[in-house]
Order: sequence, then C-alpha cells, then structure tokens
Amino acid sequence: MAIRFISATTKEPYPHMLRYLLLKKRDMLLFHYRYVPLRDEDKFTDLVLAHDAGNFSVHRIIVCPQSKVFHKACTGGFQEEYSGIISMGQVSHTELGKLVAFFYQADYSSDMPSGPEISPLQLHVRMFAIADQYEIPRLAAIAADKYSSECTAS
Repeated sequence: MAIRFISATTKEPYPHMLRYLLLKKRDMLLFHYRYVPLRDEDKFTDLVLAHDAGNFSVHRIIVCPQSKVFHKACTGGFQEEYSGIISMGQVSHTELGKLVAFFYQADYSSDMPSGPEISPLQLHVRMFAIADQYEIPRLAAIAADKYSSECTAS
C-alpha cells in the first residue's frame, strides 16, 4: 500500500520522484564543506530564526531559495526583511534545529534529544507539516520517504 502525501497549501500530491531532488553527490559534498562550517561558526549570517528556547542564525542565501515562505518574508517588504528576524515559536526548538540542519545538509536526523519522547513517525509527520507550512518541497519529500521507510521497518 503506497502512502500519499498531499500538500495542505496547494492540495496537490508530492510526487514520489520528488523524493530527494538533491544535488549530485559531488556538488553536495562541495556545498557541505564550504558552507556548513560557516553555519557552525555563525559567520556572515544575516537572518535569525527566533525561538523562545534559543535562536538559530542562518544565511538568507541558503534558506530563501529552499522555502517560498522564507523567500517572500525576506524579499516582500515585510518586517522580517528589515529586521532579519523570523519568529518560529510555533515550531518546537528541536524541530527548528532539524529544519536548520536540513537547510545546510539536505537531510535531518531522526535522533531525538532527551526530554519529551516522540516517536520517529511523529517526528517525520511534524517535519512534513513544517515543510508544507513553509513550502519546502525537498524537505516534504524527505520526510515522506523517512515516514514510509519507518512504516515498512515497523
């Protein structure tokens, strides 16, 4: 039985072939070695994803091309464009960390820190919802694939 994921925003299915839409492996490695250290050291960041539990400094040039919502917030004359701060209080701090990891690494881990336990299935559903809310098709495809894999493994 195939699991279909439908975007709440566009009401269209996320095609299975959209699954990873990642850069070629060589390009992804090059990207990883050039830009991930900048994120880890907070060098040249120009956007803050703000959360009560802690902020994440990111680069607009990395985040905005991957999310139509962040792109619009940063270029549409909204407050976020001028302040450089996007409030992310509706997303858990852990999920926000996984979103930032996705932006820079084109993936997120299923590992959860200690604290309130949620299952890997719940995590993938939440990541899919975040992808849908912020219009991040590659994240939606990855979350859907991880969800399907987890269901098959169970």
